[in-house]
Amino acid sequence: MKVEGVGTTGAAAPDGARTFLIRADASVQIGSGHVMRCLTLADELSARGHRCIFVSRNLPGDLINQTRLRGYEVFDLRPLVEGANCDLPAASFLYEAWLAGGWERDASETIEATRGLAIDWIVVDHYGIDRRWEEQLRRAHPHSGLMVIDDLADRHHAADVVLDQNLGRREEDYEGLIPTNSSVLAGLTYSLLRPEFAQHRKTSLSRKQQTENGVSRLLINLGGVDKDNFTEQLLVALETLTDVNESFTVDVVMGPTAPHLEAVQQTASKSPWRITVHAGTSKMAKIMSEADVAIGAGGGTSWERCCMGLPTIVAVLAENQRRLADKLEEAGVARRLDMDDLPASLTHAWRVIADDARRREMSQRAAQLVDGRGVERVSEVLLGSELLNE
Repeated sequence: MKVEGVGTTGAAAPDGARTFLIRADASVQIGSGHVMRCLTLADELSARGHRCIFVSRNLPGDLINQTRLRGYEVFDLRPLVEGANCDLPAASFLYEAWLAGGWERDASETIEATRGLAIDWIVVDHYGIDRRWEEQLRRAHPHSGLMVIDDLADRHHAADVVLDQNLGRREEDYEGLIPTNSSVLAGLTYSLLRPEFAQHRKTSLSRKQQTENGVSRLLINLGGVDKDNFTEQLLVALETLTDVNESFTVDVVMGPTAPHLEAVQQTASKSPWRITVHAGTSKMAKIMSEADVAIGAGGGTSWERCCMGLPTIVAVLAENQRRLADKLEEAGVARRLDMDDLPASLTHAWRVIADDARRREMSQRAAQLVDGRGVERVSEVLLGSELLNE
């Protein structure tokens, strides 16, 4: 697929480098996943010699400093005063309130921050943004292409490209929501995973076909924020399991800004199991490659686990994760966990996933879904390449 006529005029530097403007937020409410997958895309584009600039709102739990430490320019939109949302009209779609201050203010501040910049592509990853914001940015940057990263297919977009990297997603799901000449990159072929997952994939898949005698190593990762502290609940529930390996160890991965990190660390220190809490690790692929099973949220890290062939007990922590969790269970790569019914639901799921033969089958099925090259394919679309079927 080649996207014609967008992102190729008026902004390319003389040496052929292009400029990408990425609008994404992280917060205690939103989580970290949107910014993290945009950083994965930015890393790939930067490695190819292009410039990536982020626009993010100052919010509790944001990743603005972390993004800068990764070497990226960030235009940080100023925090809102208390009560700034009180005069906004009623939300017209489910997550509109996630865009602090409303779409008109956010679009205006983004345009002002980027005034004078020659931009080839605008990349938007935000459930609170729809066609109205996008049209304003397109008028301000008329030579730019626009790609939306979405998971919901629930609102209109003024995009040249829509990326929806979810299991079972089809182009038809966006009919009537985008211009007829827009392109849709649908499905796990386009999963935005860091290169480290492809690098560790072979070792991980081999290890998971050789494991015996139940689960020796468990990974718990419920997102970078886990604002409701489900991680600590799981650590307590783990103590009720009886059929665990004698060498059972647990790796807990959380974000460095997770609000309940200290509480989790304290609970882990009192556990009968050997538990290591990793805050903001850069070695997630290695940790996944060494794990037999994961307990994880039904978000974007699902595709990392699939790439590594990691059988999962998937916890639904937000309504927008329910469809994905159902799809993962239908595909035979995960078991659902009811967080409202701990520890009984954990005991039931554990009984299934602790079986060696069942676990090896789940690993094989997961590995068939994701190959780890999605970010390359998406970059090739944005850069005008047609080499998408390798």
